[in-house]
Amino acid sequence: MDVYKDSGYLMLGSRLKRLSERILQDVAAVYKQQNIPFEITWFPVFFQLDRRGNMSVTELSETLRVTHPAIVQMVDKLVGHGLVKSEKDPGDGRKRIVCFTKKGQRLLEKVKPVWQMLEHIMEGLMQENEHLLNFNETLGELERALDKKDILSRLNKSITP
Repeated sequence: MDVYKDSGYLMLGSRLKRLSERILQDVAAVYKQQNIPFEITWFPVFFQLDRRGNMSVTELSETLRVTHPAIVQMVDKLVGHGLVKSEKDPGDGRKRIVCFTKKGQRLLEKVKPVWQMLEHIMEGLMQENEHLLNFNETLGELERALDKKDILSRLNKSITP
């Protein structure tokens, strides 16, 4: 008996969290096996800085759809490991610009081949079953639906006469 499956949509959040933790554990094991000192929580910031170059904390928050305090915490950890630096924007002293250090750039060059391998593996996994082929698009649709109207608003509408 699988309580997550049997509960239908009632445990969707819990089920997605369980699945996420499982995938992240596997990915962490890949980095460990490859002797790459990379924490899975660093990935979103590394990925964005690699793709977009130097970014402000606000830009990271907006593009990753994570709260500003959460980004500050992530960046502070990366600064503490010497992987990124965060400096005042010369054009706007209220902004902090985040960029790789030389150490961070070297680590990025080690993890990028792993990312390519993981992308290939995940694509293969999704192709194993026709129901998984559009999984990313389905997740995006769910996110957009919740952006339009969150669960609490939907609940309040259904119980309000």
